[in-house]
Amino acid sequence: MSTARREGTLAAMLRTVTHREWRSDVLVFVGYFATAKLAQYVLYTLHTSPALIWAPAGVALAAVMLKGGRMWMPIMLAHAASILTLNLDVPTANLVLSTFGHTIQPLIGARLLRATRSDGTIHRTRDVLIIVGFAFIIAAIAPVISTMGQLYFDTLRDGAWLTFSRTWAGGVLGIIIVTPFITGWYYSPNWPIPRKQRAEAVAAFGLLILSIYALFWISVPALVFVFIFLLCITHFWIAFRFGSRVNTTALMILAVLGILGSIVAHPSAAPLNTQMFAHELFIILLAT
Repeated sequence: MSTARREGTLAAMLRTVTHREWRSDVLVFVGYFATAKLAQYVLYTLHTSPALIWAPAGVALAAVMLKGGRMWMPIMLAHAASILTLNLDVPTANLVLSTFGHTIQPLIGARLLRATRSDGTIHRTRDVLIIVGFAFIIAAIAPVISTMGQLYFDTLRDGAWLTFSRTWAGGVLGIIIVTPFITGWYYSPNWPIPRKQRAEAVAAFGLLILSIYALFWISVPALVFVFIFLLCITHFWIAFRFGSRVNTTALMILAVLGILGSIVAHPSAAPLNTQMFAHELFIILLAT
């Protein structure tokens, strides 16, 4: 092969790699920024504190697990942009601390998961135990940095425990639900349900949606435990019969429709923030 031809081939490969890297960066930035703005809208507009569904934690961890440490840049830019576009007077120290914490968190988290030979999926039982166990540790990194820093600089607006626990619980939910959903479908993008099981899958997801509707969209106090039992049974049915990718899809449907029901239908007499926080803890418990 001539030198010119080798140089042309190398240049073409570099262009392809650069294109793919930029595409990944843009996807991570958009995914993180969009989910962050949605979480901020729910938190500040609907006043749902201490309930915070922080899906960006799961997006960021999945991005680093799949594409490596270079994903720190779009994560950092997306988080900073999400704060700068808030209609709030955020102290510079809070901006820097929050951005640093949420940038370093997925980097440390990915290193911890790789140390246990986990790829961020829940294909095996040990993977489920690892992602669930480490989610509680990884999700604490950013709120610890942010809360301790705000205490030091005297820029803490809410109580220390509220500031920490709100972000921590939201991050746990984001990592447990979003990270395995993204990584699982990234590694195996094909729909895994064979033709002979499709009728069973329709029945399982029908019961799942029925349970979610009864628990999160309407008020049926006399049957609440019946539908909780039905939801748990359906969840185990999907997990054992259809595999991890379908299971992560079911958990994503549960999280999205459950939280949406709390906001839109608001079936309970309890305040929205109390209701959402209870639903957040329930989803975390069921997912684990």
